[in-house]
Amino acid sequence: MKYSRGLEAGDLIIWKDGKIGILLVKEDLYTRMKIASRNYKPRWRWFIGFNEQPPWDYSQNAGVSEDKLLEGTYGKLVFKDN
Repeated sequence: MKYSRGLEAGDLIIWKDGKIGILLVKEDLYTRMKIASRNYKPRWRWFIGFNEQPPWDYSQNAGVSEDKLLEGTYGKLVFKDN
């Protein structure tokens, strides 16, 4: 399912394996990992807190891209204002 609304901290995701996560913070991956680049374009990633061990396909170091979250690649989004 493709979502048209932008994401905000506090939105929930029900991951493909049923684990529940909350979107914590959106950060630029290069800034977070202290990577210098000449061709710098921000790589915005969401970092998610889970109610148990994170899913195997979630990276705690790199987070997940907002585009993939909005495309429904990782699971179903539950917006905090719904």
